[in-house]
Amino acid sequence: MSPGAVNPYTFVDFAPDPVREEPAGHDRLASGRLSGAIDVTVTARTPLLIGPLGRQQDREEPDLPRRADGTVVIPGSGFLGALRSGHEALCGSCLRVVDLERVPVHREPARTPQNLTLAVVASVDGNGRPTALLVCEEVVWVESELLARPAPGQRLRSGDRLTVPEEQITNTDRRRLLRRSTGTVPEQIRRTGAASARADGTWVLALSSTAARDPRKKAWFALGKTPVAGGQDVGAENGTGPDRSSPSTIPIPPEVVATFFRTLTGAEGCSLSQMRTRPSQEHLADRPDDQWVDVLWPPPQGRNARRDSRDVVGLRPAPAGYLQVGQPIWVRRDRDGHLLEIKLAVLWRALGTGPVRERLRRAGPCTDERSLCPTCRVFGSAGEDDRGAAQAAGQRGYRGHLRITDLVAEGRVDALPWRLAPLSSPRPSAGQFYLDHSRVPASRSAAGQYAPPAAHWGSCADNNSDGPRPIRGRKAYWRTADPTGGRHPRGRARDHPGHGEGNNLVREVRLVPAGTVFHGRITFENLDVAALGGVLAALDTRLLGPDWSSTVMAVGGGKPFGFGSVTVEAVLAGVETASARYLGSDVPDGPGLPTRAGCVEAFRGSLPAEVLQLWKGLRNASTLGYVRDDAVWYPPGTGEKGTETYDQGFDFWRNTCGVRLKREDRPLVPLPAATASPEQQVVTARNRATGGRR
Repeated sequence: MSPGAVNPYTFVDFAPDPVREEPAGHDRLASGRLSGAIDVTVTARTPLLIGPLGRQQDREEPDLPRRADGTVVIPGSGFLGALRSGHEALCGSCLRVVDLERVPVHREPARTPQNLTLAVVASVDGNGRPTALLVCEEVVWVESELLARPAPGQRLRSGDRLTVPEEQITNTDRRRLLRRSTGTVPEQIRRTGAASARADGTWVLALSSTAARDPRKKAWFALGKTPVAGGQDVGAENGTGPDRSSPSTIPIPPEVVATFFRTLTGAEGCSLSQMRTRPSQEHLADRPDDQWVDVLWPPPQGRNARRDSRDVVGLRPAPAGYLQVGQPIWVRRDRDGHLLEIKLAVLWRALGTGPVRERLRRAGPCTDERSLCPTCRVFGSAGEDDRGAAQAAGQRGYRGHLRITDLVAEGRVDALPWRLAPLSSPRPSAGQFYLDHSRVPASRSAAGQYAPPAAHWGSCADNNSDGPRPIRGRKAYWRTADPTGGRHPRGRARDHPGHGEGNNLVREVRLVPAGTVFHGRITFENLDVAALGGVLAALDTRLLGPDWSSTVMAVGGGKPFGFGSVTVEAVLAGVETASARYLGSDVPDGPGLPTRAGCVEAFRGSLPAEVLQLWKGLRNASTLGYVRDDAVWYPPGTGEKGTETYDQGFDFWRNTCGVRLKREDRPLVPLPAATASPEQQVVTARNRATGGRR
């Protein structure tokens, strides 16, 4: 079982229905509204990672952001973005930066596949999107030891055409097999050609990754028998086009293709950038040698395990954001033969249900410039254009009331070189952390063995009368006091294969040292006293009272590793009313200019009670050292801190997903609330033996 740790991020509750009102506008300075400036002094409490995340190894030397004269700066735009994030959390405002249509992709549970068969890509468009398939007549599973192993450079490849001793195929309850125990020998399985879309009655080989398979069991790979066409192949000049006369060549509905590529995004090797690439060749048989990867059996255990050439069963196409003619894939059809799904493997990936839009209720981004949450009324809003296609383009945005300069460092800054540990994309598919389970009854907190685990979006835990489980809250990172100290700082790349050479997510960066001081100015116009108080409180949360005395603001990158904590001194400078600006300072306008404390108190009084109740979790997450530095780590694996196995947290997510197996339960383990004590923030997988079948 994995050791416990405090997850680097937590979630701060958000208001499910932000208070939206009409903003002040920019056409005039109304009575009771203020304009002026705030002078800010920013002190780095931990090292700061400012600007791009450095350069890749062996590339141009990274540096801190500087002016032309060499002075180090915090770009004003970045600081203003960080200020806005804090303001949103304080005010119970909308969740501004969010993909409302996002639905995570999950690995399918290991269960007997239904209505699946092999097919071959028969045609593709210029972007490698398949347009037609040649569907195989039957599927046979061949034991890995029977696949021919010619000399290096002549390995079998996925998509190759083979002949097999069909009379030696045996039937079981679940599938048809070709195995050594019935007398079949490797010499009886012969390669007859490269990948193609011919309908010629040969068998097409489908090799897939073995990384997730149990090395204690046999390995089986699929063969699909292509139909025999009654006519001349009509296709590409090399004979790899589809047989137009074959009734087994079927078109692929566009919606099936779109769903396939949504599930493909984020799969092994398929980043968003790779999804936008085009194939260099239309046909799989013409794919360059360096775009194939070994299929190994038994699979090597661990990234640094020795890979023996004798263990190579064959080659499969390297993961890519496209398909090619002749490439074998799996398809699912209904009883009438209509194509429902295409997959790269029998156990593949499936879209969850319940997009972010449904899980945010009314807390999604403001879209109407006449009705804005407190933060959008101050910082501005880039609203959606809801006009139809036949109408002229319009702008539903609202310009903010703040302007900021770059923040300039005092004196010389000696950058701190740092080899940054890999930072990858967030994983909202981990529903045990990203979703709110507070209203899920115990009866739906775990799924059956062959059903999607309760952690998945769209699982049994989402079958609630009030809709799917909400998003857990605003993501926040614990503010640790010394992220570069200790024997194993979590933000430093370690010397094992997962972090070491060859990992293209490792960066050589330069950090702004702790203790560096910056100065800048924020100007504002047409804010009332409460709105000005909200800006001051977001800049320096210590103004909210003694309970906030150790809180900090988070700026820049590397926040999962503890970088970016700053304290801010905010001083009002040159505040004036409309009357004072245009009619002279001796003209009275109300009871006089407010003090900083008066502004913050007015801000507090302007917020609904339900928003003030959200502050405890925000205060905890913003407090420097609320949780111990050495306790914070992404859910670890086994072994000692700093080793490769400790950095591999796959077992944690598998063991906390909410599923009941034959011999053990894997209970859903949610992330502790940000309002909980530091000791309660530790998360640990809690497997339970069931003592037998369910």
